[in-house]
Amino acid sequence: MIIKQNPRRNAGVFDLKIYLFLQSMNKNYKLRNAITINATEKVVDAVATSITAKEISLHLHYFSFDFTQLVKHNKVYKICKENDTDVIQGLVAFRPDDNFLKCENMEINISNKRPISLHNGIGRAMIALCCKISYDLGFDGFIAFEAKNKLHKYYSRMGAVQIGSSNKFYISDKNAKKLIQLYF
Repeated sequence: MIIKQNPRRNAGVFDLKIYLFLQSMNKNYKLRNAITINATEKVVDAVATSITAKEISLHLHYFSFDFTQLVKHNKVYKICKENDTDVIQGLVAFRPDDNFLKCENMEINISNKRPISLHNGIGRAMIALCCKISYDLGFDGFIAFEAKNKLHKYYSRMGAVQIGSSNKFYISDKNAKKLIQLYF
């Protein structure tokens, strides 16, 4: 008699790990010199904190993507200027995967998109935040994410490596550490 292993047998264990991660991940982060105010070229610190679905729903008009859909299976963090935490500059959703942090989605506030953007540096700060959280979780800074086509060069400049000809990228420990040292 052949006994087939249930492919979802360990899924419950991993689902439990994700659940525990989502419940426990409430650390606040400060990112040094993370945001440039374009009008004055002044560089300011940013803070990254966990955000709830209710709070996201109050800010939906500033983002193209509805992050409330991601809160159930991901942790969502907001990035704000340290001295202005009422305005969300960016949102990033992530969860632990097999020895890396999977960034499910990230987006900057519409006021920071071209052609006229109020602030610069938020995207890079979100990537650095994910690397730092990955490092804190014991994944050595490894992250993976899927990029929009027009952002391939942008992510490559940060040290992200494209996987084949797909839209998938990863950042390894070496480049993650550079970003972590830059902001934390």
